[in-house]
Amino acid sequence: MPYVFKWPFPKDHKTLQTWKFSSRFTIVGVMAFAKLIGGCLNTIHVHNKHRLMEAVSQREEKQPLVTVINHTSVIDDPVLHSVFPWKTLIERNFRYPRWCVVAQDICCSRSLHTYFFARGRNIPVIRGDGVYQKAIDFCIEKLNHGEWVHIFPEGAVNMENVYQRLKWGVGRMIAESERTPLIVPMWHVGMDDLRPNKEGHTRIHRGKHVTLLVGEYINVDDLIAEMRSAKDTPQAIRKAITDKIQENLFALRKQAEELHGQLLVENGVTVS
Repeated sequence: MPYVFKWPFPKDHKTLQTWKFSSRFTIVGVMAFAKLIGGCLNTIHVHNKHRLMEAVSQREEKQPLVTVINHTSVIDDPVLHSVFPWKTLIERNFRYPRWCVVAQDICCSRSLHTYFFARGRNIPVIRGDGVYQKAIDFCIEKLNHGEWVHIFPEGAVNMENVYQRLKWGVGRMIAESERTPLIVPMWHVGMDDLRPNKEGHTRIHRGKHVTLLVGEYINVDDLIAEMRSAKDTPQAIRKAITDKIQENLFALRKQAEELHGQLLVENGVTVS
């Protein structure tokens, strides 16, 4: 399936500088919206926030970062990023840009959508087109520059909150990066209450509670080294990496759901 519109990220220097300016302007506006929804109208309770903060703004120079998280609402990104202080958001916009993988058929269905989402640093991936496509190549390029790629490895909004096998694209990004990225797994609960996944329902609710649990960093250095030493195939390596991320991510789910249940009881929320 070809892209509906031409690849939205420029390469020539003059166009790139103009693009960067418009991108920074777009991101500040989107973050203001996220702060309103996630910080004023609703409450996001973050556990182990220091891990995320340190990974984003205190990691070594040129150390790439991959954050992986479950996907339950169309506004998971950017609303969950409202947990960052404004200082970090502004600094990140200039020094630690976040790139997010999005579905091309959802976010780039029209030229205006493509313009907006691209300037929000969203990379359009073609679902069903496999791991060898331009979007994944672009992610690897950004990781090789020491940047941050945020990904929903389930590949789509998980409407029913069921366990879904993670897509191998994240495994390829990590396996083929020149330097193994720092991998931060996260699980959240409650975003689908804030913005329900119901057909025709676009209203964002207020007064809701969301739980965000940040897990321990995932180290795959030894795994990659052992598999390369054993001359395993690239397919086997990216699958093993993805499986390890999946194991860690799913382990967070139970903890996050328990924390969220306790949170709702403490706040007198009745669960139907």
